[in-house]
Amino acid sequence: MLAVTNMQQPTNRRKVNLYPVHSLVLAAQCAKMPSFPPTPTISTDQQTHQVIKLPVLFITIPHPESFTALLVYLYCKDPVKLAKDLMPLPPPMTLFEDSSQVVQYATNLAMTFTDGALLRFASLIHGLWRNVCAFSIDNDTLWTAIDTLWEVFISALTMSTGQRQPALAQSQQQAEDSIPPIAP
Repeated sequence: MLAVTNMQQPTNRRKVNLYPVHSLVLAAQCAKMPSFPPTPTISTDQQTHQVIKLPVLFITIPHPESFTALLVYLYCKDPVKLAKDLMPLPPPMTLFEDSSQVVQYATNLAMTFTDGALLRFASLIHGLWRNVCAFSIDNDTLWTAIDTLWEVFISALTMSTGQRQPALAQSQQQAEDSIPPIAP
């Protein structure tokens, strides 16, 4: 059992979330995950009642609000499921394979949500990033998903605040403009 709390809350008023986890799944993917206590044996009392004591690992993390989505990702390895768990609108199924989907998805978000709402959703992506850093998770697909979701939100915020081009399109255009012409 994993007991998760926020490192920013006062010690005497911390909310603790409990997660049934497999220590092997976390240990294999999280370089900085503390070791779980040993699993005790199941004992039977004289009246044949079984008593099970679960080992509990208590950890404090930067952003508990995004931990459930991270935990599901560590089990499933599905970036689309991660996006569905974090984002306010379902993402396109090809968001992580087709970069043109980033602008389209960002446009949908910008047209649907206020700047304040977008910032709240962006805090989940930032919190996920903080947790991944805290656990020192080395997973290229996860990092790509975080980068893509961050691009989506930066683009959505840019559009929502009234700029003409989404941030991603601006950066792509700037990159293209900086390429020197080929001399004949």
